[in-house]
Amino acid sequence: MKKLIITGHGKYGSAIKEVIEFIAGDQLNVIYCGFLGNQSEKDLENQYIAIIEESDDEKIFICDIPGATPFRITAMLTKKYNNIYVIGGVNVSAILEIIFHLENLNANEILKELESITKKTVIRFNAKGV
Repeated sequence: MKKLIITGHGKYGSAIKEVIEFIAGDQLNVIYCGFLGNQSEKDLENQYIAIIEESDDEKIFICDIPGATPFRITAMLTKKYNNIYVIGGVNVSAILEIIFHLENLNANEILKELESITKKTVIRFNAKGV
Protein backbone atom coordinates (compact mmCIF):
# COMPACT_ATOMS: atom_id res chain seq x y z
CA MET A 1 0.00 0.00 0.00
CA LYS A 2 1.09 3.58 -0.65
CA LYS A 3 0.34 6.70 1.32
CA LEU A 4 0.57 10.33 0.34
CA ILE A 5 1.80 12.73 3.02
CA ILE A 6 0.87 16.29 2.18
CA THR A 7 2.97 18.72 4.16
CA GLY A 8 4.18 22.28 4.16
CA HIS A 9 4.41 25.52 6.04
CA GLY A 10 1.72 26.54 8.51
CA LYS A 11 -1.66 25.00 7.90
CA TYR A 12 -0.87 24.02 4.31
CA GLY A 13 -1.64 20.34 4.96
CA SER A 14 -4.98 21.00 6.65
CA ALA A 15 -5.97 23.50 3.95
CA ILE A 16 -5.24 20.97 1.20
CA LYS A 17 -7.17 18.37 3.21
CA GLU A 18 -10.21 20.62 3.22
CA VAL A 19 -10.05 21.07 -0.56
CA ILE A 20 -9.51 17.37 -1.29
CA GLU A 21 -12.28 16.22 1.04
CA PHE A 22 -14.68 18.82 -0.40
CA ILE A 23 -14.10 17.48 -3.91
CA ALA A 24 -13.25 13.79 -3.39
CA GLY A 25 -14.37 12.88 0.13
CA ASP A 26 -12.28 11.37 2.91
CA GLN A 27 -9.08 9.73 1.66
CA LEU A 28 -7.73 6.96 3.89
CA ASN A 29 -4.35 6.81 2.13
CA VAL A 30 -3.58 10.50 2.57
CA ILE A 31 -1.99 12.06 5.66
CA TYR A 32 -1.89 15.82 6.15
CA CYS A 33 0.55 17.69 8.38
CA GLY A 34 2.16 21.10 8.69
CA PHE A 35 5.27 22.88 9.93
CA LEU A 36 3.71 25.16 12.51
CA GLY A 37 5.26 28.31 13.92
CA ASN A 38 5.78 26.80 17.36
CA GLN A 39 7.70 23.78 16.02
CA SER A 40 11.43 23.44 15.66
CA GLU A 41 12.94 21.66 12.68
CA LYS A 42 13.70 18.74 15.02
CA ASP A 43 10.02 18.61 16.03
CA LEU A 44 9.06 18.45 12.37
CA GLU A 45 11.61 15.73 11.69
CA ASN A 46 10.25 13.70 14.61
CA GLN A 47 6.70 14.15 13.29
CA TYR A 48 7.80 12.79 9.91
CA ILE A 49 9.70 9.89 11.49
CA ALA A 50 6.58 8.89 13.46
CA ILE A 51 4.57 8.84 10.21
CA ILE A 52 7.26 6.85 8.39
CA GLU A 53 7.69 4.29 11.17
CA GLU A 54 3.99 3.62 11.77
CA SER A 55 3.98 1.15 8.87
CA ASP A 56 6.14 -0.29 6.10
CA ASP A 57 3.91 1.30 3.45
CA GLU A 58 5.61 3.35 0.76
CA LYS A 59 5.14 7.02 1.58
CA ILE A 60 5.27 9.87 -0.89
CA PHE A 61 5.83 13.22 0.76
CA ILE A 62 4.28 16.06 -1.22
CA CYS A 63 5.83 19.28 0.06
CA ASP A 64 4.58 22.79 -0.61
CA ILE A 65 7.85 24.47 -1.64
CA PRO A 66 10.78 22.68 -3.28
CA GLY A 67 13.95 23.14 -1.23
CA ALA A 68 12.24 24.65 1.82
CA THR A 69 12.32 23.13 5.33
CA PRO A 70 9.67 20.36 4.97
CA PHE A 71 11.17 19.34 1.62
CA ARG A 72 14.75 19.45 2.93
CA ILE A 73 13.95 17.38 6.03
CA THR A 74 12.06 14.70 4.11
CA ALA A 75 14.82 14.59 1.49
CA MET A 76 17.38 13.95 4.26
CA LEU A 77 15.18 11.18 5.66
CA THR A 78 15.34 9.32 2.33
CA LYS A 79 18.93 8.43 3.27
CA LYS A 80 17.69 6.50 6.31
CA TYR A 81 14.38 5.14 5.02
CA ASN A 82 14.05 3.27 1.73
CA ASN A 83 10.26 3.44 1.63
CA ILE A 84 9.87 7.21 1.26
CA TYR A 85 9.89 9.53 -1.74
CA VAL A 86 9.76 13.33 -1.93
CA ILE A 87 8.35 15.86 -4.40
CA GLY A 88 7.67 19.58 -4.01
CA GLY A 89 5.58 22.26 -5.69
CA VAL A 90 2.77 19.95 -6.80
CA ASN A 91 -0.65 21.54 -7.34
CA VAL A 92 -4.03 20.37 -6.03
CA SER A 93 -5.21 19.26 -9.49
CA ALA A 94 -2.34 16.77 -9.67
CA ILE A 95 -2.92 15.51 -6.13
CA LEU A 96 -6.62 14.94 -6.82
CA GLU A 97 -5.93 13.08 -10.04
CA ILE A 98 -3.24 10.84 -8.56
CA ILE A 99 -5.34 9.89 -5.50
CA PHE A 100 -7.55 7.77 -7.74
CA HIS A 101 -4.56 5.91 -9.22
CA LEU A 102 -2.48 5.23 -6.09
CA GLU A 103 -2.86 1.47 -6.18
CA ASN A 104 -2.31 1.15 -9.94
CA LEU A 105 1.07 2.91 -10.09
CA ASN A 106 4.43 2.37 -8.41
CA ALA A 107 6.05 5.20 -6.47
CA ASN A 108 8.27 6.37 -9.33
CA GLU A 109 5.28 6.44 -11.71
CA ILE A 110 3.32 8.46 -9.16
CA LEU A 111 6.15 11.00 -8.87
CA LYS A 112 6.41 11.34 -12.65
CA GLU A 113 2.64 11.74 -12.97
CA LEU A 114 2.49 14.36 -10.21
CA GLU A 115 5.16 16.38 -11.97
CA SER A 116 3.59 15.97 -15.41
CA ILE A 117 0.04 16.77 -14.29
CA THR A 118 1.21 19.85 -12.37
CA LYS A 119 2.97 21.19 -15.48
CA LYS A 120 -0.07 20.48 -17.69
CA THR A 121 -2.62 22.06 -15.36
CA VAL A 122 -0.95 25.44 -14.93
CA ILE A 123 -2.75 27.79 -17.31
CA ARG A 124 -3.06 31.50 -17.75
CA PHE A 125 -6.30 33.24 -18.68
CA ASN A 126 -5.43 35.82 -21.30
CA ALA A 127 -8.48 38.04 -21.77
CA LYS A 128 -6.46 41.20 -22.40
CA GLY A 129 -3.93 39.71 -24.86
CA VAL A 130 -1.06 40.37 -22.46
